Amino acid sequence: MQLFSMKEVIENYNMASVKKCKKSAINILFMAMVAGLIIGLAGLSASLASFTIENYSIRRLVNGLIFPFGLGIIMLLESQLFTGNCMMVVSLIQRKIKLKMLLRNWLLVYIGNFAGAFFVGFITYYLNIYQKELFGIYLLNISIDKCQNQFLQLFVMGVLGNILVCTGVLLSMSAKDTVGRIYGAYIPVSLFIISGFEHCIANMFYVPAALFCIKDQSIVEKAMAEGINISTLSWESFFVRNLIPVTLGNIIGGMLIGLLIWNYSREES
Repeated sequence: MQLFSMKEVIENYNMASVKKCKKSAINILFMAMVAGLIIGLAGLSASLASFTIENYSIRRLVNGLIFPFGLGIIMLLESQLFTGNCMMVVSLIQRKIKLKMLLRNWLLVYIGNFAGAFFVGFITYYLNIYQKELFGIYLLNISIDKCQNQFLQLFVMGVLGNILVCTGVLLSMSAKDTVGRIYGAYIPVSLFIISGFEHCIANMFYVPAALFCIKDQSIVEKAMAEGINISTLSWESFFVRNLIPVTLGNIIGGMLIGLLIWNYSREES
């Protein structure tokens, strides 16, 4: 497996950052929607493969084996993922891009990612995928847990989650071949999923999918029969109690990796 040096990886990331920021708004939104769609499909696939597994550890492991392919595909397609773009702070510090360009990119990519992941959540409901055995109940349990955790807990889990995601981005960019790029993205994201850390774009699939599920009275009745309290699950709790702290944590996590590689490049020069 042929690899770029870390110095070359940083240079390549800076060039990619400039290129991404200079794209038109339509292009950024489209490529961000593609990335959100892939993350949503990765979450859906991992969940369908594991929701009937009763053993908690094995279920985590199965999720961790399947979900990481999402980031690998995103890296190969060169689409735009908000959490990966949080590292662009290194390009800002090195004056490759301006703050206005960075904030514009983050906003458009965040919106596009949300649209793509949200669409998969809607499709899960529209195609009745949630009705497969107790899949809808599985989504409810995941989402309720995400919306009940404390702000600080979700923030820290968001920081740790994006540290691993951004590490995956860097490792993927260090490879010169397709297999290496997928493999580089795979391992850190697998660790992130198995550890149960938080990722705002993935949550844009899981929680909306669960919120769509409770539109079905049969799912609500099954949930009540199993003693699941769905009153804590709402669009308000999703945005306020989950998405805000996780997004802030993801930004800080990405910035920490960005500062780390900036410090490395400074010492090298």
